Amino acid sequence: MAYYIYKHLDKDNSVIYVGQTINIDSRQSAHKLDSEWGDEIFKIEFAEVSDKLLMDIYEKYYISKYEPKYNKKSIRCMYSDFFTSIKELEFKEYKEDCERRIKINKNKTDFQIKFDNYYNRSIK
Repeated sequence: MAYYIYKHLDKDNSVIYVGQTINIDSRQSAHKLDSEWGDEIFKIEFAEVSDKLLMDIYEKYYISKYEPKYNKKSIRCMYSDFFTSIKELEFKEYKEDCERRIKINKNKTDFQIKFDNYYNRSIK
């Protein structure tokens, strides 16, 4: 199983959201459709970690570091002293297979796309 940390960046390259997932493709599709900041996402960066514990730690670390406007404020500074010696992850840019998705979703309504994303999340 793969574990990912991801960052959503706006057009000014500011981190607006940090999250974690085990399925990077379906999670990013869901954010673009269902998140209040979906229209603000200009770029997505992700890094893979080896296990769930590291995924949890790094998500909290990057939320504390960047203080993204769409993450919950209660998580932001809670762990800042713990993170003084944490190793930075190497993020890669997430590039969707846009052509394929456009062809698949071309004739679907917004409701059908949201249903597909919900269904894909619920069967995992």
